[in-house]
Amino acid sequence: MLLGGASSALLASRALDQAAGSLSAARISYENLQDVDVLAPDDDAGGLVVLLSDRGGITAADRDLASRLVSEGLIVIPVDLDRWRAALETEAGPDGECLYLGSDLEGIAKEALRALELDTYFHPVVVGRGEGGTLAYAAVADAPAATLAGGVALDSPPAAHSRVPVCEGATATPAGTGSFAYDRGADLPAPFTFVAAEGTEIATAMKAPMRAGQSAVAEPEARLAATTQATLSIADADRTELPIVVGKPKGAPKGVVVFFSGDGGWRDLDKTIGDWLTAEGIEVIGVDSLRYFWSEKTAKEMADDIGSMLANAKPAPDVPIGLLGYSFGADTLPFAIRELAPEWSKRVSLIGLLAPSIETGFQISVGGWLGMSTGDSDVVAAAAGLPADRVLCIYGTDDDGSACVEPRLAAFTKLPIEGGHHFDGNYDALAARILAALRAGPQAALATPPTPAGPPAPPSAN
Repeated sequence: MLLGGASSALLASRALDQAAGSLSAARISYENLQDVDVLAPDDDAGGLVVLLSDRGGITAADRDLASRLVSEGLIVIPVDLDRWRAALETEAGPDGECLYLGSDLEGIAKEALRALELDTYFHPVVVGRGEGGTLAYAAVADAPAATLAGGVALDSPPAAHSRVPVCEGATATPAGTGSFAYDRGADLPAPFTFVAAEGTEIATAMKAPMRAGQSAVAEPEARLAATTQATLSIADADRTELPIVVGKPKGAPKGVVVFFSGDGGWRDLDKTIGDWLTAEGIEVIGVDSLRYFWSEKTAKEMADDIGSMLANAKPAPDVPIGLLGYSFGADTLPFAIRELAPEWSKRVSLIGLLAPSIETGFQISVGGWLGMSTGDSDVVAAAAGLPADRVLCIYGTDDDGSACVEPRLAAFTKLPIEGGHHFDGNYDALAARILAALRAGPQAALATPPTPAGPPAPPSAN
């Protein structure tokens, strides 16, 4: 049974609604976070916060902080730490080695944004009081890049209670029975601030690539204000960040690639391959599909944006240009290429489709995160119209429903990779094959090892 119970949660949420000045805008659930309220500002939102209570559940202090954040234009999802922790430990079971928090935090944020029908995607800022702040820090430390916007901890101790520690990001050490302390000098993928009373030893250091910072403030009221300001700063940075990540190589680029990520955003496979290509001299324009497609796009809009990205990159006439897409990015890319301006379409020497599906939509959906079909646009029909001599279709041998194996695409160069939809994680080897195809044509990706560097294959005329 979850700690707190439904009746106590309902009373707490009603009180929190009243403190925030409005009724809950929605009640949502995702995995281990069940029946949580979403508090929304009256005007346009500027960000989203998952607010973790201290041990003991939601209190007046949480309601006060939620009210401040909502009044500053932020969506707030209050979470009873005891209930969530109990659900996480139940999920982990007796043999679980660690708790992964990022999936619940990202998932509940997505559910909230869809429930509110917002056209803008916000990565969640994780804010916590007491032990909630300790776990907020552990969650940010363990999260992949482009998952959480960052976090803030208010009056948080070094350790938090749990049967097993949060999965590794910040090193956990036992701190008494049923508690773990987390190293506050961990490298982080996103900004984090500890707000504490003056004289509190946080033991943080601001070093590359990113470490947690500290704000020491004497009075409780001032600490609330500092927490609010730190949260706003992180939310503002997330809101104004473009859904494009440009990897610039050292020296003149030896090629230019526009790479549309999967629906999880620019991280993991997409980021790893993009970083590898950049290290090999390729300028990579990575498009975070989670943010780019959060509001629906047309194929023409996508094509126009590709043209603008390439125009800004100013590729030299003698360097190859590649268009890549993974998963959702691969599903949508064929439709856009049909609308691409001739000045760019005739220069594309490689179209790389990684794990394309049979059908797609043009907007990120909840169903897509759960692995379900998200639209009825025929990916295979669109892909069949591409110039086959420039296409490399990559699929996992265990990935059911890949467009690559469809008979209508028989003319494409096919690269089967052992594994499933994520190719079992061997991304560097996959990136090497993509680079070979960019330099010497799709067939070069099939060589073992891939064909070494050579002059780019000239694209055929449209």
